[in-house]
Amino acid sequence: MALAAYRAIIRSAKIAFQGDSQTLTAALASTRAGFEQNRTLPAADIPAAINDAHEIAGFLRKNLVQGQRIDAEAAAAAEAMGETVVGLGEGQGEKPVYRLRLHDEIERGDNESIKTAGKGKVAGGGCCGGGC
Repeated sequence: MALAAYRAIIRSAKIAFQGDSQTLTAALASTRAGFEQNRTLPAADIPAAINDAHEIAGFLRKNLVQGQRIDAEAAAAAEAMGETVVGLGEGQGEKPVYRLRLHDEIERGDNESIKTAGKGKVAGGGCCGGGC
């Protein structure tokens, strides 16, 4: 079971850090070191450690998005090609621009819970909403 968890993290890291060999190498080394450190865990703690490893693999695969900082000209070209670009601005003093690498397994929510959060609440007065 530990070997399957280790392999799941390795596969997820290869997906998450594809094209970024420096970060991938660091992630693989860190994973190996973590598993080596846990080699002497008491038997009672092993299932929790394996569960943690599977959660890490899931996070890497579904929730981690890498961005690469690019200049405004490259951002405009990337956006025109349909790539995901955030912080697009022109001129000095604008936000930095990043090209995001999104793969098929990244979770994409509809943000409905965020859009509807706080609706239906009655606005209170004062500092804590208690009418003080």
